[in-house]
Amino acid sequence: MPTENKLVELSFDLNTPDGGRGYIDNLFKTVLKRHDYRQYINERLAGDFACTLAQHLDASKAREEALQLRLNAADQRIDELTAKPSDAERERLMEIIERYPNGDPLQYNVAVNALRKNAQ
Repeated sequence: MPTENKLVELSFDLNTPDGGRGYIDNLFKTVLKRHDYRQYINERLAGDFACTLAQHLDASKAREEALQLRLNAADQRIDELTAKPSDAERERLMEIIERYPNGDPLQYNVAVNALRKNAQ
């Protein structure tokens, strides 16, 4: 695969003016698709401001990624909980219902969860 198709993750020391400016410059170039601020960022932007802004944006990005992981896990769990039973599960459930026609619905739920756990 050609290298131009690979996403390169750059690393910046966000505690230094050059690292802060580099982070901001890279953000403008890769995320905002703007190259017209490059000279301003590298020559005129205050180093302490660049560091503070870069640290804030980096922390925001980390929070966003963590939230996305939690959202993905929640979506997966919803999919698992709402999945329709397979034919084998349905057959086994019918056996349970026939065996315990006046049973507690919670017991059915336990049986369903046990079947799904065994199927995995």
